Amino acid sequence: MDIPVFHDDQHGTAMVTAAALLNYCKLTKKKIGEVKLCGMGAGAAALSCLRLFQDLGVKRENMRIFDKDGHI
Repeated sequence: MDIPVFHDDQHGTAMVTAAALLNYCKLTKKKIGEVKLCGMGAGAAALSCLRLFQDLGVKRENMRIFDKDGHI
């Protein structure tokens, strides 16, 4: 194929949630470095989201992720 292709589960979810995060920051007038995040589940899509959020400026120490066994 001569078109860009991406895996929807990981990349699509990361793009949509990143857009929501950026909109949240704009609406609340918060800087992205001040945002605190909590994620439920640590699958491929969740980890892709967290990586993208870090690239956007969310501090690693402001992110928490949990799975069925608790805090990771």
